[in-house]
Amino acid sequence: MRKDFFATRVKSMLIIAPEKSLIKKIENALNLIKKVDLEEYKNLFSRINVIFVTRVNSLSGPVFVEEKCWFDTKSAMNKHSLNWLASVIIHEGCHVHQYNQLKDHKYMLLSMKAKEGAAVESQIKFLRKLGDSWKANWLQQHFKKECKRKDPWWVRGRKCRIANAHFDKMLKLFKENKLELTFI
Repeated sequence: MRKDFFATRVKSMLIIAPEKSLIKKIENALNLIKKVDLEEYKNLFSRINVIFVTRVNSLSGPVFVEEKCWFDTKSAMNKHSLNWLASVIIHEGCHVHQYNQLKDHKYMLLSMKAKEGAAVESQIKFLRKLGDSWKANWLQQHFKKECKRKDPWWVRGRKCRIANAHFDKMLKLFKENKLELTFI
């Protein structure tokens, strides 16, 4: 049995999720960004076209920079605080911005550590503007620790073949207009 997704638009951005409450949470995060950093809010709509929350149980999902589409999971989304979710949206938007600035061939030459470093910095900057120093400091320390690992999160995430196959499949269905979306 196929389960529908709910969808809504915030300006030019399409938000898709398996539950209305998750769409509302993303809308609240976008409103928080608008309140804290209006310039960043405006930039998001040229950076991210789609936020797609899937039903899969996984820590998080990828951003497809060419399609300007960020995937997250229901399980991860439910764990995000509003502050954290807003900062993650900015983080993922930064990846698309990097890709658009450098164009695909130069972007691919950047190390994953450099790509993640810039996105983490944008996330930390937003958390500090928000006044959430604890999360900003935690993220800064966590990133430093991850950089010392042989398999930091950006490597571990790429190795999860089952989750990655799921996101690839969902992107393909979306691009082929084969998903049942109920607009709210």
